[in-house]
Amino acid sequence: MNTRTSKICRFFFLFILLMCSVPTSAKEPELYKITFLNTKRIKIGDYTLHCGDVFSDNQTIFWTDARQMMRVVKANVKNSPEVTITKHGFRKYESKGVKSLIDYLMQEHFLGTRDVGRQMLHYSEYDHYLADTLLFPVRNANPALRVEAVWLHKGKEVVTPVKMTEDKQFYIISVDVYGKKKPRDIKLGIRVVNDELEWINQEYRDIPIIYIPCEL
Repeated sequence: MNTRTSKICRFFFLFILLMCSVPTSAKEPELYKITFLNTKRIKIGDYTLHCGDVFSDNQTIFWTDARQMMRVVKANVKNSPEVTITKHGFRKYESKGVKSLIDYLMQEHFLGTRDVGRQMLHYSEYDHYLADTLLFPVRNANPALRVEAVWLHKGKEVVTPVKMTEDKQFYIISVDVYGKKKPRDIKLGIRVVNDELEWINQEYRDIPIIYIPCEL
């Protein structure tokens, strides 16, 4: 191999290495499908969308109410986790220019299911939006024990029973946790009570629950 050919081969080899080391451009926008919407419609990008419609995660979401909420799943992924997004959640990042779904997910570092992913380790660090139900992983799987939700109203405990999913994997938190009180934003605890042995195990403490009406 002569010197000229050797230089050309070296050039192409270095060129290929350089191309491989250059970061790839931003990935293509992902499509999401709206599975729940507590208003009749919402504007995303240039379109007015309804429950069941699909949009790109890089399109601007135009919220119209402070308590507006929707749940979405990846449109092209089977059994995609459901993600809850709200105007309340977006408002936290307004100073950072968060306007689209992908902007929000990057700030939250979260791609979890119907808020289940949030409860695994740092459940008390995130707001949980309660419109109909929330699910929290069971830590004490003994179904014979009594499970209660508790929060404070004017210094007094409001206590309501908590049911589990059929597979006993999750606690179901619904608007019933408010008892006869008007729904509001609260700090919720979940505890397991053994009446026979007279002990209480506090499984969750100070979960920030933000009440969102199912329909606006």
